[in-house]
Amino acid sequence: MADSGVDTSNESSDNPIFDHSHCIFEFNPPAIPINLSGQAIPLDYFDGRHDHIGKIKCITKARHCRLKYGCGSRRNKRLRVAASTNNVELVETLLLSGADPNSSDEHKRSPLHLAACWGYVDVVKTLLKHGANPNIKDSLGNTPLHLAACTNHIPVVIALLDAGTDVSSNDRHGRNPLQLAQSKLKHIRMRSTGHSSEGTKQVINEICLVVEMMLKYMKIQKADSGDLESLRERLERVSTREQVDTEVQNLLDSLDSLKLR
Repeated sequence: MADSGVDTSNESSDNPIFDHSHCIFEFNPPAIPINLSGQAIPLDYFDGRHDHIGKIKCITKARHCRLKYGCGSRRNKRLRVAASTNNVELVETLLLSGADPNSSDEHKRSPLHLAACWGYVDVVKTLLKHGANPNIKDSLGNTPLHLAACTNHIPVVIALLDAGTDVSSNDRHGRNPLQLAQSKLKHIRMRSTGHSSEGTKQVINEICLVVEMMLKYMKIQKADSGDLESLRERLERVSTREQVDTEVQNLLDSLDSLKLR
């Protein structure tokens, strides 16, 4: 961002007079961005704007002062747009060219917030690989985990749990993986998917994903996961929708009795 005003390190003056004949402009050009193949990316790829700073030094009658001039960049904004549109390749390219994975918009939403909210698990993993903070909060106190849980994106929740997300962090209206699991299982139980073999397998796969998420969550919470391990083994042997429904109800009953921190 551009510096607002003058650096007043010595005595001040209300009306400094600049001697332009003694002004010096210092410019530090940006590093040349490189793509995944090791080739230089044309500068106009980033709309001709780059993260670098120019400094103007002048001598005034009041004091020696320094004005700092910042050349605005759209790279971080482009990263947030790419993250929110599931453009994994562009996300990777922008991160490698120096975009900040923890930059945020006016609502303090980072690229990770946006990708987590939409359920873009590959973008989430790419951002985490490049140093995105899984515990960063937006202006409402939401972490990416809260947004992923509220929007029912279990694969994203799993990726965030693997990255070390603080599961005890609270927002104003956030949900945790336990609440997400309960909501998802109730939806599975109520949903009509037919009794075909293909439909039953789809339901089992969804339940297994919920179980995987819960196992990771309970490991972080240091809770006993014996019942979930047994359920995962039983799901491998069921073949009918009635058996699946029974296991879903058993899992819901066990989740209701969990005493997690």
